[in-house]
Amino acid sequence: MNFKSWFEKNEEQRELARLRKIAQARPRSRQQHYIFAHKMLPHIAFEFGAPSVFMLQDGDRANDFLDKLWRDCGEGLEGRDLVSSEGLCVETRRAQGEELICLVTLPSPVVAPEAYFVALVCDDLPEPDADDDAPDTLELWRLLARSTPVRVFTLELSQDLNGREHTVFCEWASDGRHLNMGDGPRPDKDTFFGFLATQEFPRPQASFDPKRDNPVQEGE
Repeated sequence: MNFKSWFEKNEEQRELARLRKIAQARPRSRQQHYIFAHKMLPHIAFEFGAPSVFMLQDGDRANDFLDKLWRDCGEGLEGRDLVSSEGLCVETRRAQGEELICLVTLPSPVVAPEAYFVALVCDDLPEPDADDDAPDTLELWRLLARSTPVRVFTLELSQDLNGREHTVFCEWASDGRHLNMGDGPRPDKDTFFGFLATQEFPRPQASFDPKRDNPVQEGE
């Protein structure tokens, strides 16, 4: 190995060591914030399917439900891992197609990968005919709703290796994978609604398994 190669190799190792030290020095995410956005909401979406989105359309009751979930996620935690629920709220809008976008706004993130927003997205379903209260009709609608898959997207705080903040757009898959889809828009509610409404993603396939209470998505 000549001097130039030796010098370049050592420079590369020193740079890797510097970047590793920066990464190790960064504070970890606050657990209540992380668990709520990255564990609890995806679990509810994949467990209950489209009804989880329909439930969160219910105004004050939906916000009360989220507030209780937030408190539950803080059970047993203390210190900096406990976070005020100030700013926690939900709003649902319709995309350009037939999708419903249920956008949960979280308390402001302070460290990666805490999220600004969690979006639950699913196809809308027509309400059962109010004049048709036959048990079979209502049960069929419930089965259809439970078999309608939900996509879970996040807009997360991130930092580059020089400490500059930016957002990343991610998806939680039903098999537990966390998919980073690159830089996201600025963390503004209307901007993120518009960003989601114009996306075209491959649609997951779902079928209803009568032996299971939750949707079966392709790949499970």
